[in-house]
Amino acid sequence: MCRTIRVTTFILFAFVCLSLSIQTANAAVCTVNTLADAGVGTNGSGGAGDLRYCILQTNLSPGSDTIAIAVTGSISLLSSLPVITDSLIINGSG
Repeated sequence: MCRTIRVTTFILFAFVCLSLSIQTANAAVCTVNTLADAGVGTNGSGGAGDLRYCILQTNLSPGSDTIAIAVTGSISLLSSLPVITDSLIINGSG
């Protein structure tokens, strides 16, 4: 009985560790580098663009993602932003 509990606990612990490492590996980072609101990326690789684009990109990636805002000023939105579907950190200068 005691041996069964230990093996079960070890398997559960290993599964949780594996799950956490998979989520971390899939985390996306996208940089807002324009004040425009066109919903497009600016470097063709999915790593930078406007705020709308970055929200859409991070929604595609499971796990906690980050949007880094590398511009200063006001973003005039053309419409409502997309719903954020997962854990998201937004870092900016303000």
